[in-house]
Amino acid sequence: MKTSFEREGIKLDIQAHPYGFCERNNESVDIIRGLDCDWINYLYAAPHTFFYDDGVGDIASMLRYIVNPPGVTATVHQHLGIGQGEVNREALFSTLRDIKFDGIATVAVFAWEERADESSRFMLERVKSELLR
Repeated sequence: MKTSFEREGIKLDIQAHPYGFCERNNESVDIIRGLDCDWINYLYAAPHTFFYDDGVGDIASMLRYIVNPPGVTATVHQHLGIGQGEVNREALFSTLRDIKFDGIATVAVFAWEERADESSRFMLERVKSELLR
């Protein structure tokens, strides 16, 4: 695929994903670094923040699991709107700005199909206002 991607000028963004091929952020980043291709980048998925770090929520380190309540092995993997759920979006945006993150960050909402258009417009405007400062 590498030859085809390079010939066609296709860029590839890879993310760690809960229960996927590579679940942890650092391992995914190591794979990308090992490939050493400027057209392959990391995609940070905001809904997976607490899945990346064993529940710490340290966005700067791009982390893994959250336990709620403590001691329970349930995983929070939230695709909710900004301001809903347990992902601290203020910390997320602040940290992404602080580390001068310049990749792709997704905030895909999978809830409330009847409000999909409204939700998408709101999320886009909020992400732009937070990250394009």
